[in-house]
Amino acid sequence: MGIQNTNPMRHTFRKIVIAADRSGAGKTTVSCGLLAVLKKRGVKVQSFKCGPDYIDPMFHRRVLGVPSGNLDSFFTDADTLRRIFRDRVAESGAELALVEGVMGYYDGLGGVSSRASTWEIAHILDAPTILVMDAKGASVSIAALVRGMMGFGEEMEAESGRSTPGRPAEIPPEEVPAIGRSACTGDPESASPSDGCRRDEAEKRAGSRQSGIRGLILNRVSPMFYPRLRSVIEEYCPGIEVLGYLPELPELKVPSRHLGLVEPEEIADFQCWTERVAAQMEESVDVERLMEIAGVDRLNIPQSQGNAASMQPVTCRTMEDEDTDRSTVEAEISGTDADKASSAMNGLKCRARALEQPVRIAVSEDEAFNFTYEENRALLRQLGAELVPFSPLHDAALPADADGLILSGGYPELYRDALHANASMRALVAKAVKKGLPTIAECGGYMYLLDAIEQVAMCGVLRGDAERKPRLVRFGYVEAETRRDSVLGPAGTVLRGHEFHRYDCDFNGADCTLTKPAAGHGRAATSARSYEGIYLTDSLAAGFPHFYYWSNPAALAHFLDACRTWREK
Repeated sequence: MGIQNTNPMRHTFRKIVIAADRSGAGKTTVSCGLLAVLKKRGVKVQSFKCGPDYIDPMFHRRVLGVPSGNLDSFFTDADTLRRIFRDRVAESGAELALVEGVMGYYDGLGGVSSRASTWEIAHILDAPTILVMDAKGASVSIAALVRGMMGFGEEMEAESGRSTPGRPAEIPPEEVPAIGRSACTGDPESASPSDGCRRDEAEKRAGSRQSGIRGLILNRVSPMFYPRLRSVIEEYCPGIEVLGYLPELPELKVPSRHLGLVEPEEIADFQCWTERVAAQMEESVDVERLMEIAGVDRLNIPQSQGNAASMQPVTCRTMEDEDTDRSTVEAEISGTDADKASSAMNGLKCRARALEQPVRIAVSEDEAFNFTYEENRALLRQLGAELVPFSPLHDAALPADADGLILSGGYPELYRDALHANASMRALVAKAVKKGLPTIAECGGYMYLLDAIEQVAMCGVLRGDAERKPRLVRFGYVEAETRRDSVLGPAGTVLRGHEFHRYDCDFNGADCTLTKPAAGHGRAATSARSYEGIYLTDSLAAGFPHFYYWSNPAALAHFLDACRTWREK
């Protein structure tokens, strides 16, 4: 009997992970193309992005017309990540969840660990993975790389000292014949011809179980060369299905800037770009087989053109009842850490009071400020907030009767002249924050509160001029512990987040101890390092880190408590 799979995600949702061996291999292009194909065929999809990235979810949203989400196993524990995933899929009524990976499949914390990698998240979700590889200029070597990617999952499980939830640690011994040895006699000379086939099949199951990789899409491959390359990979890599390819299409390459990809709104005729990628995928990728791997029973939808209303529905397995029920906040923020559970319960108490009358939170949303995790928005609403969008670029004033303010991250440096020209908004924001309106300002929002961005005057609430640096500053995951009582809660409140910025100023506050976590093991291990940062007062939290508030929901609940107190003054 095989090892029983006890992962709570087992067979619960139809899901697929689109990963790659490295950044720049084509994950976003393939993900957007597949989302467009499925939308055209009438499949309702909920998309996610592994890791802290904001830009890729914007691409997903532009294709699907609904918000994407972020899944990050550094920000939250596995149970909370699963709960966020399940609730989001159930709420959307999606038939399939598509999760785009981050960086290379095994790349995680500190660049030396698989923690918080796409591989780890795929295993937490028990989701099959489709690997995208850039095959331009290679042939047999691609097979070697694929075999390495397939086998490395076992190395990662050995590193963690555990069997990943939902994945059997190994194939039962009775299913794995000894290499080059007869199952009956043990004599190499009397080995059955079928032993090699049985061994290949066993290796295939072992590879997919340990790595989670089930299929392969090759990028930048010519149509003429693809059949030969596919044959080579199938010959040397029996554990993976080659599902298709994309030819080199320079006109479809997504441009980038100093913080990664440009936003989809900046791509000329984004709709045309999406349709072109989707058409190519329908031509050269086996979408039906990919969906079978994801758990969709069948796609009774013709590939010919037609509108969604005339298409037959997708037939999927029924979700288990316990996973379609909307969970309570108590269940959502439960965990094994006693301190976290205590903080979560404090947040629930705040939520109960806040729900008596929702508080109005003005949230910056425009070209300059649009980096907000969708999970943070959802948590705000669950804790009793009404989110009111406004534009520091285009609006003349803050929303009326705002009880709180969130200045999101973004690219204010690209719009500094226009932000400066909107003097009425800058003056009103400065007046409100100085008067004590509860405010959270992250990264770009924090820069907006400074004296200036590259000597162009901003709000002047905080001292400093943000200037561009030659490289990313303090890049990576961070854990922040507050040093004083503040709008985020009592001293000692801990939040997890991420820094990703090239602009900096000489002083960024000193009210938190920010720690870059230790990562890896052996010679590759890195040590934790700490530094000061963030401005905190009873009404203001401002600094460069982007926080994922599911790491400590009580902090956000405390902010809403301050907003309600402000309203009642």
